[in-house]
Amino acid sequence: MTLRNEGKRSVNIILLNLHLKRIFKTSYGVMYLGLALFLEIFIILASNFLGITSQSASNARSNEGFIGIHSIAIYVLDTTYPYLLPFFAVLGSTGATYFFSSDRSSGVYEYLISTSKVRVGQIYLSFIFATVIVSTIIISAGIIFAVSIIYAVGDGIQMFLIKLFLVYSIPLTYVSSMLSSIMILSWASMSKTYQGVNAPGGIGGIIGLIPSLAFLFMHVEIPVQSLYLYSSLYVIAVFAIFLIIFITAARRISNERMIST
Repeated sequence: MTLRNEGKRSVNIILLNLHLKRIFKTSYGVMYLGLALFLEIFIILASNFLGITSQSASNARSNEGFIGIHSIAIYVLDTTYPYLLPFFAVLGSTGATYFFSSDRSSGVYEYLISTSKVRVGQIYLSFIFATVIVSTIIISAGIIFAVSIIYAVGDGIQMFLIKLFLVYSIPLTYVSSMLSSIMILSWASMSKTYQGVNAPGGIGGIIGLIPSLAFLFMHVEIPVQSLYLYSSLYVIAVFAIFLIIFITAARRISNERMIST
């Protein structure tokens, strides 16, 4: 039985369902997702248990972007967590692409390409969709937990934080995890071995961290009033890089690269 007559949409859905089942039902998929969620919650809790100090309150109140914040917990959440969110998503979404190399070496994609006319771009796209779903779980869990902590310590959500999440954190989280995934997939497709940096979680994951890591250092030099503009332009630029890499990989990497070895 083949997928020849199922249509492109059905093939994508079938591949996506396959990826999601293995992410949530295998040890590797659960390990990456669980580790990302654990570190995310740990960072939020750690900022809360730092305590309230007069110096931190003074620093928070004196910062133009954080008027009215009275605790070190909220100060850390507002100034650090939004920039760390992409790191957790890249880590958690690594599990979404972990199975690519093993599927390729066992002939899964060779079979699909030969019997169902599946293209390399469709295979990549199914992994990207799986990455987006995993990233959504990490984003939702982190934001819900962070908001709960903010209200638990008695401070309201600052408009600065809301805008930063909408303009920078959430978009870059998706883009970074997608960039990481396509780099993992294309790197593994071009490699003959699957050890070290050739395996999922290697060079692709590192490249996926570069955009958020770079902006983490850059944003301290950006005036608060210009932060939204620069951050949105930065996200657009990173997304453009992802699109270029994805389109290039989908068109240039031949079906022969999916043949089992």
